[in-house]
Amino acid sequence: MNLNYTKLKLKLSTTEVNTFNEFIKDSETLGMFYNAKGTVIKDDLSNSKFNHVDNTTEIIVPYKLLETDTLIQITDLFPREYVTIKILKFPPKFQLCWHKDISRAIGFNIVLDKTNTVTIFSEQFFSADCLGKNTYISQLDYIPGTVYLFNSSRYHSVINLDEKPRYIMLVMISKNYQINYESAYLKLQHLDLLDE
Repeated sequence: MNLNYTKLKLKLSTTEVNTFNEFIKDSETLGMFYNAKGTVIKDDLSNSKFNHVDNTTEIIVPYKLLETDTLIQITDLFPREYVTIKILKFPPKFQLCWHKDISRAIGFNIVLDKTNTVTIFSEQFFSADCLGKNTYISQLDYIPGTVYLFNSSRYHSVINLDEKPRYIMLVMISKNYQINYESAYLKLQHLDLLDE
């Protein structure tokens, strides 16, 4: 078992990926964000869900777009009240420093487009300013549209080396659900959803 991530057999169809990419393009063009039911909540992109701590932008996905076969397969595995889905935008030439995602127990990540981006994991502790000891790393090389079980409790960093933004869909399971990566892995293995 890879303790950082696992590729699943689940994959968004080309039509689903195109639909999400059109939504992203329209959201940025219109400067709008939506809540989970598809209602516009703010017309100012710069102030709406921009995270000033890590310089990423969260795009809340309209509910109607979430009813894809692939996302339903994932979200039906967990009680809905513990599931959050969003698209995260990383700016060009940007590094998200070493961190753990403390608000979620596990995640399912889906990159929506191929970019020159590196996602790496380490077992070392890193300080907030990205300085740490030398360490061995492992890399997750995403295939666009493919679903990955992601161990949010491990230290990881994302580096977007591209000239364009990088978008990733996150299906997050809250830490309040009391599930860890190993339990989720075994559950998915039992359902024959792992691509190993």
